[in-house]
Amino acid sequence: MTNDEMSVLIRKHLPPAIKLIGGDIIEIDQEAGEVQMSFIIGEEFCHSKVIVQGGYVSAMLDACMAHAASTHSGLTKSASTLELKVSFLGASNPGTFRGVGRVVRMGRSIAYTEASLFNEAEVEVARSSSTVKLIPSKPRDS
Repeated sequence: MTNDEMSVLIRKHLPPAIKLIGGDIIEIDQEAGEVQMSFIIGEEFCHSKVIVQGGYVSAMLDACMAHAASTHSGLTKSASTLELKVSFLGASNPGTFRGVGRVVRMGRSIAYTEASLFNEAEVEVARSSSTVKLIPSKPRDS
């Protein structure tokens, strides 16, 4: 399956939680183990109308890392987060975000991933790393 075909398939099966935060696939590089996603976050996800609540920032990063691991496996594995570390580098204001998730190392049952989240001005606002358990995936419809 090509990277473009995989993007179409994943868009078709995005979970409701990712749709809720305006998540979409921008680009996939299966071989490199990298996924770029976009997110649209409104004031309803803020704790003071101007700062996005940290749990939503973490969710965007986690989605990028999980999709990077899953696509790097050719969609044969799903990623269940075992450990997640997030560094908030600045305030995240409502708007459009771009996340980049990468596989650092992948074994048969565990993967190490990292991600960066950028605001509309392409300023990195958060960075994360995670350890994920790789679980066999059920085949997806095309």
